[in-house]
Amino acid sequence: STKVTCQVANVGEMDGDEVVLVYHKVSDEIREAADHPIPLKQLIDFERVGPVAKGAKAFRSFAFTYDDFELVNANGDKVLYDGEHTLVFSRGHGEEVELTYVVGHEVEEMARGLARRLAGAAWGWLVRVLNKRKGSGRW
Repeated sequence: STKVTCQVANVGEMDGDEVVLVYHKVSDEIREAADHPIPLKQLIDFERVGPVAKGAKAFRSFAFTYDDFELVNANGDKVLYDGEHTLVFSRGHGEEVELTYVVGHEVEEMARGLARRLAGAAWGWLVRVLNKRKGSGRW
């Protein structure tokens, strides 16, 4: 899962609150490859923030998994399409912030390979530390 933390700043003259809306949208490549209609963007999460004092900031975190990037295909099944998926953070008007993630078998395999290499390096380090302690009589 991925955790994203948003900062909401009250730059107004009064205390207030805001609603952070999180949408999911896909790239044109995914839209063209699909054999069914795909919404331009769909609401996947939201949270009210506040009250926030004037001049103050508040933080809210959102957690996302691959399930949040799934779309419903023509058969009514949820499918995770390879390609670019974008999270859009909005308050319903004004400026929006976008974070784009690439989903794909190649990316997943690369991540698994990196995790294996890191795990192997960590295991090698642990074995060296344990052997060093064992040799020094501090087991």
